[in-house]
Amino acid sequence: MVKRRSSQAHRFKTERRRYEAATDGEIPLSKTGCVTHRNAMPIRAENRWLYPIDWQQLSGTIRFERAGRRCEQCRRPHLRRVAHLGDGRWWDADTSCWRSDQGKRVSMKGGFALAKIRMTYVVLACAHLDHDPSNSAPANLKALCQRCHMIHDAAEHRWQRWWNAFRLRALRDLYEDPRITRERHAAL
Repeated sequence: MVKRRSSQAHRFKTERRRYEAATDGEIPLSKTGCVTHRNAMPIRAENRWLYPIDWQQLSGTIRFERAGRRCEQCRRPHLRRVAHLGDGRWWDADTSCWRSDQGKRVSMKGGFALAKIRMTYVVLACAHLDHDPSNSAPANLKALCQRCHMIHDAAEHRWQRWWNAFRLRALRDLYEDPRITRERHAAL
């Protein structure tokens, strides 16, 4: 059993090296040299038809050619470990300076506690600025790291959470047995 775990760990490391070695947004190859069956982008199945057929190439063009392998918001580098303070400030090892969440140089006159420093592995994604996956115009796309993408999509995620809860309540009201509903309300 121990050998099996180590071989799985070796496979994971090999796949990760292949992914990191892939250049210009190409899909990593499997052991046989064929394109793997996995999706490189986490797109919901119900939204997949909204994306253009050449989404991988379009996303790669935005992330690697236009943005130069850096987040267009904060300038964090793609596929690199970055030290950050949790409030948006991060250490740019290429220029040996601290940067803000907008990518501008920041002086650290007041200092900081070393215990606050965290490490993050940065992966760029191509974000739709208007949250409409069918609008894939280059002016509507931006290369963002995980942090900037989550901040950009925060309002959309709140709305989606509300919509999912609303939809589930509506379905429950339509299809739940009235006796179960009465029991549930009586328990409140």
